[in-house]
Amino acid sequence: MDANYGHIGLDLTGPNGGFVRIDDLVIEDVSGVFLRDMIGLVDVRDYGAIGDGVTDDSDAFEAADADGREVLVSEGTYFLGGSVTFNNQVRFQGTVIQSSDFRLIFQKNFDYPTYVDAFGDEEVAFKKAFQALLNFSDHESLDLGGRRISLTGPVDMQAAVGNKTSFETRRAIRNGQIQPIDGPNWDSNIVVAQATYSVSNSIKLTNVANIGAIAVGSLVTGNGVGREIYVSDVDTATGTITLNAQLYDAIGTQEFTFTRFKYLLDFSGFTKMSDMILDHIEFACGGECSGVMLPPNGLVFQVRDCSFDKPKNRGMTSHATGCQGMIIDRNMFVSDE
Repeated sequence: MDANYGHIGLDLTGPNGGFVRIDDLVIEDVSGVFLRDMIGLVDVRDYGAIGDGVTDDSDAFEAADADGREVLVSEGTYFLGGSVTFNNQVRFQGTVIQSSDFRLIFQKNFDYPTYVDAFGDEEVAFKKAFQALLNFSDHESLDLGGRRISLTGPVDMQAAVGNKTSFETRRAIRNGQIQPIDGPNWDSNIVVAQATYSVSNSIKLTNVANIGAIAVGSLVTGNGVGREIYVSDVDTATGTITLNAQLYDAIGTQEFTFTRFKYLLDFSGFTKMSDMILDHIEFACGGECSGVMLPPNGLVFQVRDCSFDKPKNRGMTSHATGCQGMIIDRNMFVSDE
């Protein structure tokens, strides 16, 4: 807010030999006195933001927003060391850096395109927008603005939020396309391990070898396993795996194969999620990955007017009881075959 230097020009007119003395010069910004009604926005730099990517500009962002006008984040890279909420419109020419532990919330223009402008990265922008969606009560939906989001790997939706393991309030993600960028991050993880199955404990595998390498949500295959059997829980301390359903004819000890598919949106990190809506989204899997992994528990997970285009392994997967009350309405599933 204080001037670092000033250039002052004086034109002196009058007889030769005149003498002028000037004392106590003070440089002040008085533009607010006469330009407030003429200028409809305020720059975060006017409130001390540095934009060097290192200095914490959180307080400057909050102060600029408190001015009451539209906020301009001018060119630069601004580090935010805390959570920031904008109550007014905000426009980005520069970008921001912020840890996943903190939130950036836009009250007036809460949509995915604004987050892309803010972070300059599609993948980070989507995670930060979803984080704000579950931590901000004024908006029930995240509008993707018809944008195409290209992902380098699966999005762990719980990790994106960070501070919540369950959520049971209506929220929606709508109006966009999500697609993978080809690469090894979409390769399935496959583990072959010996385990024991007993009908007296019909949804458990015990004495599981190499259990630390087996991921929740893995498809289980082997002699007598049956279709669509998944790992619902892994207890490494006891060497026990909980399944989503009992096996068909696999009594005894044998080798099982555990295959963890990769999904564009993976909600398996939540313990419970209810009333989540995916609306008018194209999951353009392109034979590279799967579509959506549901949370393990919750009611009324809605998928409506979406398309699942050529999923590699699965369009949608429920690895526990998260499919209870699931609503699949007016969707299109196109096989990769």
